[in-house]
Amino acid sequence: MSAKAAVTATPYGEVDAAALEGLQSHYDTTRVLDAVDTLDELRTGLNDPEGLRDDLLRLHGMAHALVNGASFAATTRDASIVEQI
Repeated sequence: MSAKAAVTATPYGEVDAAALEGLQSHYDTTRVLDAVDTLDELRTGLNDPEGLRDDLLRLHGMAHALVNGASFAATTRDASIVEQI
C-alpha cells in the first residue's frame, strides 16, 4: 500500500504540500522575472523569426547527431555546436 501525498489548497488549486514547502524555502521567484527580461531582449532583437526557426532546427539536428548518434543530415555552415548554443 502506498502512502498518499499530503496536499494543500492554494488559489491555483491543490498542490503537493511537501513540494510547496520546498519551493517556499528555496525557490527564488525573481528567476521567473529574469526569464521574462531575457525573453524581452530576444523579442526585441528578432528581425527574422524564420531565421530563428531555421537556426533552432539546425541546432536540434546537431544535438540529435551528437547526443543520440543520429546521422548528420544537415550541413554545419561553418558554425560549431557551441556557436549555435
